[in-house]
Amino acid sequence: WLVSQTHACRVGKGLRGAVREAERWAGCRKWYLQLDVRHYFETVPRGRLMAKLERLFGETRMLQLWWDLIDSHRP
Repeated sequence: WLVSQTHACRVGKGLRGAVREAERWAGCRKWYLQLDVRHYFETVPRGRLMAKLERLFGETRMLQLWWDLIDSHRP
């Protein structure tokens, strides 16, 4: 379900597609969730995350890319 509802970086979707989709869904639901994930990644334990990634990706270069990505965010 998420894949068909994702609009970023997809040909023929983009911002206008996302707005059209939101307008279509807005009229048929009574409830909605407003969610702020700004500080979400600050709560993820980096050591545990890297341990899981090491189990999934054993290649050193791939792990270094993951670590660079994760380490790029500073609270």
